[in-house]
Amino acid sequence: MDLLLSRNDSFIAIEIKASRRLRPEHFKALSAIKELKGIIRRILVYEGERAFMDEDGIEVVPVEDFLEILAIGLK
Repeated sequence: MDLLLSRNDSFIAIEIKASRRLRPEHFKALSAIKELKGIIRRILVYEGERAFMDEDGIEVVPVEDFLEILAIGLK
């Protein structure tokens, strides 16, 4: 996991991958923390073009979309 943002007792975990293709190992860190207290979002940022939610609830977001999310504020 590359970033862990906190606000009060809530956390957003962010993994950043310099890759256009995702592999199962890219999801391991975010999957491992799923049950930790306070984790409200898990985001995987990559160089691809398609945003989606994986079957484990991890948000997969292209870099450009992630920068827009940061511009308006993570919630």
